[in-house]
Amino acid sequence: MSSVIAALEKKKELKDSFAMAHAHSMRAKVYMKMGDYAKAACDADCAVKLDATNDKAWRTLADAQEAAGNVQDAVTTLRHWSKASPSFSTKANKEIQRLLQEQQ
Repeated sequence: MSSVIAALEKKKELKDSFAMAHAHSMRAKVYMKMGDYAKAACDADCAVKLDATNDKAWRTLADAQEAAGNVQDAVTTLRHWSKASPSFSTKANKEIQRLLQEQQ
């Protein structure tokens, strides 16, 4: 995916495109599987900034933050996700409740 992102970055008209958001989202998932939560969060954050409707990127960002021990950041991300994608607000709110309960 890194080569795809590099190729997209070379074209001015594709730098901020849906394709770029999708590529960052896919690479974030790979980083999650590798256990590199910081890189996963960075790519997922880039993806949601480019495409706020990218539900997979929001989910990956929250998961990466939680896995890295940044529970409060994950809660904030889930709140942003529920606003950006209202159809997932129930799911996001359940996740927020779970995270907050686990912190107690």
